[in-house]
Amino acid sequence: MLCMKWRFVIIIPGNPGVPGNPGIPGNPGSHGIPGSGGQKGDKGQQGAQGPPGISHDQLTNKSNNCTCVESEEGLVRYNQRDQTMEFYNGNVWKSVILSPAGSSETHPASSCREIANKYKSDMKSGPYWLKPSEQGPTFKAYCNANESWTLVMKIDGNKQTFRYGSALWSNKQPLNEDSLLMNNVEAKFASYWTVPFTELRLGMKNKGTTRWITVSYAALSLYSLIADGQYRQTYLGKSKWSSLLSHTSMQANCNREGLNVKGNKYASTHAVARIGLIANQENDCHTPDTFLGFGTSRPPAANTAGNYQYNVGSQANVKVIGYIMVR
Repeated sequence: MLCMKWRFVIIIPGNPGVPGNPGIPGNPGSHGIPGSGGQKGDKGQQGAQGPPGISHDQLTNKSNNCTCVESEEGLVRYNQRDQTMEFYNGNVWKSVILSPAGSSETHPASSCREIANKYKSDMKSGPYWLKPSEQGPTFKAYCNANESWTLVMKIDGNKQTFRYGSALWSNKQPLNEDSLLMNNVEAKFASYWTVPFTELRLGMKNKGTTRWITVSYAALSLYSLIADGQYRQTYLGKSKWSSLLSHTSMQANCNREGLNVKGNKYASTHAVARIGLIANQENDCHTPDTFLGFGTSRPPAANTAGNYQYNVGSQANVKVIGYIMVR
């Protein structure tokens, strides 16, 4: 028989000790669940009424007669019709032209007509950069602002530069291409072989007065009509050609007109014209002795632009500054 002894110890707690130092802060706990939304506040007071706006038609210029008040000076709009930005200067809408077509070699226009159509009254007559085709050259040309004409040639009838047989009519070499003014300096521009057209404008300046006529004729360029030497007829009539000068001396017969105009015989010794009209005393076109035009010749006359008539014992010889333009 086993005998076991048990010992009981009674532990009586002592007095509390001095509090220890604070421990290291623990990691932040996770966010709690969001509380419910608060109640909707009261509606605020209505603000003051703003100034009136401008209409959609006014902004897009659907009406040419839209008006603005002085307080709208400085407004900008997009003109859908002309596809340009415009600003209001307090009086009229003006195009915003940051880099207009034709203003530089890197921003050429396709034609003088494009410049005139886009910028209208803002366009001034003078030199502009043109590039009529993607494959063609970029060059400077004189543009007439009022009617979109492009200058092609200037001919001094007192000189032999543009006589009928000159190579300048059949090549693509410019002459005095920087002379981009309507003056008396002879010139031939790249527009001669690059600019397509449906009309020719021909001018003769004599004694300070320039008279003009217009010829309807479509072509890829003036070069394409003249360089091959083939005769091409026009239908203006003698009176229309004669209006280029205040007075002309013309024989009665033949009256052949157009481009590359020659008689039926003896072209080297009788009247010829690259552009113009020839006439004859006899009732045929064999030996014409009269010309009125540009790129002309008839020995012994040294006249390459103007009017010449030869009769036995007398001559009429008017030399002019000739201008040839296209559009």
